[in-house]
Amino acid sequence: MTRFLIRYGEIALKGDWVRKKFQDKLVANIQDYFLHERIQCMMRSERGRIFLDTDEIPRASEILSRIFGITSFSAVETTSSDMKDVAQLAAEQFGTKLKRGTSFAVRARRSGNHKYTSPELAGYVGGAMQSAFEDLAVDLSNPDVEVFIEVRGKEAYVFGGRTPGPGGMPMGTQGTVLAAVFSDEGVAGAWLMMKRGCKVHIAHSNQQDNVEPLKKWDIRLMTHRLNDASELDSIVEETGSQGFVTVWRERGHSVQSKNIPVFYPTVGLTEKELDDLLRRIGS
Repeated sequence: MTRFLIRYGEIALKGDWVRKKFQDKLVANIQDYFLHERIQCMMRSERGRIFLDTDEIPRASEILSRIFGITSFSAVETTSSDMKDVAQLAAEQFGTKLKRGTSFAVRARRSGNHKYTSPELAGYVGGAMQSAFEDLAVDLSNPDVEVFIEVRGKEAYVFGGRTPGPGGMPMGTQGTVLAAVFSDEGVAGAWLMMKRGCKVHIAHSNQQDNVEPLKKWDIRLMTHRLNDASELDSIVEETGSQGFVTVWRERGHSVQSKNIPVFYPTVGLTEKELDDLLRRIGS
């Protein structure tokens, strides 16, 4: 099996109780996605990191890249935290990439108590690799090859880079909202609220094609077809929504209730930023 090391961002800024609650929700969301795709995996988590083992590498990467709350992830190889073991694994993993004349850099970080510092580990591994391969140049600014090492407790993880996730907060940690999707901009607004951790219900008027891209980001997306904008208030009540999401130029088609806030998440975006966001969403 291949192990993925999964990182999150904003969750780590929360207090211990909230951080654990949000991390558990992120783990549950990941498990839900993999179950939906019928991909077997094993998971465990610790403070600051989540680990996932699976045989389905490309499919797992595609899924992890669209789960809110994940800032980045890496496919890693695992060894002990002993510096000799780390250096040996790094040489084995990157041997085919380190040709004569190649420049490289070792980026190391650690968590826990060890007999070495992160710079000492990077220096040791770099020196071992220079001894094992001919004519390697160290270039910390613009190397041809980067060797990443993360040591956590008694284990070390060696990898070649990071794949970005969407970031934000785990879906379902910030309440429920109803989003009106009458245009591509409405799709972007709904997606931005998903990224903030909201469970988003979609109201649309016979524009199912607009909604389809959002189903890649929420496998259990609930949609509600409108015959008239006057139905929005009843859908808000039916779904228990705590807010309404729309775009500024469509603000005339809004809820009439004064009891819930109205959000305009795309109001500050330029046309280029909106186009870039829609490409990322898949619209």
